[in-house]
Amino acid sequence: MRIEFNRRWVMGLLLLNLLVVAGFWLSAFQGKGEMGRRNGRGEGPKKEIIKRLQFEDWQVKKYEGFIALHRKAVGERERKINALRQTLFEGVGSGMDSTETMQICKEIGSLQAEIHQIHVAHFKQIKGLCEGRQVKAFEEMVVEFNEMFGHRPGGEKMPRRR
Repeated sequence: MRIEFNRRWVMGLLLLNLLVVAGFWLSAFQGKGEMGRRNGRGEGPKKEIIKRLQFEDWQVKKYEGFIALHRKAVGERERKINALRQTLFEGVGSGMDSTETMQICKEIGSLQAEIHQIHVAHFKQIKGLCEGRQVKAFEEMVVEFNEMFGHRPGGEKMPRRR
């Protein structure tokens, strides 16, 4: 009885986790607003950063190069995550055991962590482009990055800090 109870909890939690992941995944395609990443592939944040940091032409060119590399690195991880999600969802239908399910979930989590590390490295590259007054402007703007790039479930924008 106790083993059956634990299995039900594990399966229930796994199903709930899958639903949450699916909700996040689906909400990523509903981003709205000027700063939304899905509107123009990040052109809103790109323009905002260039404007607020008052980048010179040479800085814009380097920044655009950083963006291309950043998108490529993140895109590779996102493709791997999507393939793992597909395996996970197919596993629900084929009766995948909980050990294999947990392993796939851990791999997805590891890839998500890599994506966040890539984001941090990207922001450090942007800061490295800054000179003089731009460094202070960057430091003031960095606290807004989560609002600029983050979304709540359901595609809502993060609220602006006051």
